[in-house]
Amino acid sequence: IHNVKWKWYEVNLSKREFELILYFAQNKERIVTKSELAEKIWGIYEVWDDQKVVEVYIGYLRKKIGKNIIEPLSS
Repeated sequence: IHNVKWKWYEVNLSKREFELILYFAQNKERIVTKSELAEKIWGIYEVWDDQKVVEVYIGYLRKKIGKNIIEPLSS
């Protein structure tokens, strides 16, 4: 489990959730595709018809940190 700060509170993330949020943060200036996430996070390089796992994990993140996961942190 990884603890990250989101706005004013801490959020506990699984390994995959943490890898996703880190990847999104490192690529915040561009659109990231499900295929790219499948390759970079899950290590799946061939054509991957069922990308539901990516959607499921993004859903987990949204539940934990809110619906807009790319919302900038306020200072």
